[in-house]
Amino acid sequence: MVRGVYGNIQRFYQIHKSHLINTAYIDKYLNEDYIVLEDNSKRPVSRVRRAAFLDSLK
Repeated sequence: MVRGVYGNIQRFYQIHKSHLINTAYIDKYLNEDYIVLEDNSKRPVSRVRRAAFLDSLK
């Protein structure tokens, strides 16, 4: 099982079991634990991966 940042390509992050995203296309993070991508689609952020994901965006 692979989690988090994929290889040396730090633009991709698995935010949920079902969602691998390109962080270059994140528009905003909602406090309801969702991210909104540039195409206005919402994707959930796993409770388990949330802290690590937010740290990776800093």
